[in-house]
Amino acid sequence: MEKLHGLSVLKKRVVNILSGGIDPEGDLPDYVCSRVNYVVSNQTDFDAVLISSRYSRNIPLKSNEIGLPQYENETISKSLIHMGITLPIFLESASTDTVGSAIFARLYLSQLYDAFDLHVVTSGFHYERTKCIYDWVFALPGMSYVPALNVISADNNPGTAARQLRERKHLEFFKDTWMNINSFEGAFRNMLSNHDDYSGLAPGRALALDANY
Repeated sequence: MEKLHGLSVLKKRVVNILSGGIDPEGDLPDYVCSRVNYVVSNQTDFDAVLISSRYSRNIPLKSNEIGLPQYENETISKSLIHMGITLPIFLESASTDTVGSAIFARLYLSQLYDAFDLHVVTSGFHYERTKCIYDWVFALPGMSYVPALNVISADNNPGTAARQLRERKHLEFFKDTWMNINSFEGAFRNMLSNHDDYSGLAPGRALALDANY
């Protein structure tokens, strides 16, 4: 139980799995499977699962055997259910990158629960950037509740040299273009107005950025 506005509320423990693509055969990549396996192995530590993102604009959208889109968060959800997860599973389908995942996670969960802890599960190569973005988004003032936040690496996968370079570039870009914003409303407005994934009027991404940030 936790006190909120002088009232006792039951705090939920939510685990947030970040999507990470689907391979050419329509299966989850090994690094995403590591995220799924972590949650399955530790499911008694959680009360609910939030899976972020249907797809990334930088990874070609896959189709299933009848030609319909195969979405990443739905594929992860099916894998969890197949492996015996019985927790409530929520699909966040609005985001297409890490900063959007963090913003929509805070927005969605604030509507679902009065109080919650959030545990974000990603991969080793994506840990530093994920932690920076989520720490920043979830500390922004302007929402009624600030949850405890824990970012988890489900593996020790450092990624390729190219991936490491890309991660560093995107982290630097995020720090330069987002971290001067000082409210959740400001971050949400910036995403909808200036982010190429969420606004048709955005000026477009920098050419150096070839993956999501």
